[in-house]
Formats: sequence, structure tokens, C-alpha cells
Amino acid sequence: RIVVTCQGGASHEISVLGCADKIIAQPSMKSFPQLLKMYPRFNNIPNAGSFDTVDVEHIMALKPDIVVASVTSLQGNKKIESLGIPVVTVSTGRANIDRLLREFKMMSEILGGAQKAEWGHYFITASGGINVSRSLKIERGAVGPEQVLVWNPDVIITRSDKDFQGKVNTIWDNQRLRGRNESMLVDRILQRCGFEVVSVCCKVGRVSKEVIGIKDQYKLGAPGSYEVMCNPVTQAEIMNDEGTEFNIVIGLCVGHDSLLLKHADAMSTVLIAKDKVLGHNPAAALRLSGSYYKELMHKQNKGAK
Repeated sequence: RIVVTCQGGASHEISVLGCADKIIAQPSMKSFPQLLKMYPRFNNIPNAGSFDTVDVEHIMALKPDIVVASVTSLQGNKKIESLGIPVVTVSTGRANIDRLLREFKMMSEILGGAQKAEWGHYFITASGGINVSRSLKIERGAVGPEQVLVWNPDVIITRSDKDFQGKVNTIWDNQRLRGRNESMLVDRILQRCGFEVVSVCCKVGRVSKEVIGIKDQYKLGAPGSYEVMCNPVTQAEIMNDEGTEFNIVIGLCVGHDSLLLKHADAMSTVLIAKDKVLGHNPAAALRLSGSYYKELMHKQNKGAK
């Protein structure tokens, strides 16, 4: 049970942490129409005063567990503390990003830590957005630029990692300029046709190739680089967990597609076969088997069956 005695920001913090229902009194939120639209009950809860002008008798009658107040209202806070009620102070009007992050962490711990790892999610949803990454059951940093492309977000909120941001921007620009965003286009088309789409990147989980013993000399990139391996079995398991009814495979490597088809519960089909040489069009090699690739028809592999 929380009483708020400062304007706006504190109620926003508590709300985005998923605890708006714990607020039992606060100053009028008419200056924040979007907040009232999102949390209509705020229109009808009582006002126990604000800053140094607080109604201590009203606060005592409400029997709150804590009062969230401004760091600037020293006199009002002393009055509340004299009642034996804990006062938690927050910034009002002036705070930098680092201070706000510390404040969110503090508030999360006070509220029981239920949303300790999800304050970003509630920040997004409270703003009217959709957090497409919430369902991922992976550790921080395990989302690669490829998965970001699959999601095709309008806005990306990430840690202050310039290297990661640079990779996302580079891949995004390259895909957009070259038009090689087949998965995103299929995703969009299916959604516009009324289908519910679950997209899973081939490198889901960001598992290093070194986990299965791939040494530097066999990596595609520079020695010592962090290279992620494809994970078709996990792709299938995620789709199974999501309860997909039909799977469309786009651009998986030969062998990886076989593993996915083996482990997927739902019926599956291959829309695009991966072929970097011929632009994902392996039929071109067959059509050219009488000309450009005719030598393939004459090669013999002794021992092949």
C-alpha cells in the first residue's frame, strides 16, 4: 500500500514496474492525461496532499506501508516520518539517466523485486509499445543483430554498447539497400493476411561455435572472433513451445533444415533453400546442367552409392 506525495514521476515509476494497483493515494494526475488513460483508477483515488503540504491525518487513516515523496519536501517528509511511516524519497524535476536507473532499481527492490529484470518491459508497454523480446528465455547479450532484423522493430532500446549498435545498423542498412530481407517480407505479408507469426532466427541463443570445439582456423571470420553457430533444434523447440500449426523454413543451411524438420512438431515446408552461389535459387544449377555446369554430369565419384 503506497501513498505518493509528489507529482507525476513517482507514479509513473511505480506504474511501469507493474505496481500501479498498490497506489492508494496521490496528487491529481490531470497534468498527465496519457497516464490516466492507461490507468483509469487514478482518476478516483484520494489525494493526501503533496510536497510540504501534506494531510498527515488522511495519510494515517489510509494506513500505507510506505510513502513515496520528493527529496525536496523536507518538512512534509518529517511530518510523515513522525507518524512512524517509512518515507522513500525520489527525484523530482532534476535527475540524470544514471540517477534514474539507480532509482528504478531501488524502487523495484522496495516493491518486492517482482519486476526487477523487467522495468524496461513496463517502460515500453506503459508508452503504448510492444516488447517483442519479452518472451525470450536467454541471458542478457544473447540477442544478435540477425534476430533484430527478424523482429523488424520500429524502435530499438538497448544497452550503451556502440559495437552492438554498429553491427545492427550495418546489417540493417545492407539488408535494406540490397533488398535481401526475405524473412521480414514474408513475416509482414503473412501478418497482413491475418496470420499470427512466430519468427525464430537461425542463430537463436547466440551459442559460440567454440562450444562444440570449432577452432579459430575453421571460423569464417578473423581468428579470435566470436562466431555464433546455427541452432535448428532450438528453433524447432521454440516453435513447438509457441504451438505453431505450420512452419515455413527460409534460407537454412542444408542439414540444418533437416534437423529442424525432424524436431518440429507441426507440419513444415521449405520456402527458400539456402544457396549463396546462385542467390538462393538452386534450380538454376539444374537448368544450366547442359551448359555452364555440364561438367557435373560427367564427374564420377568412385565409392558413391
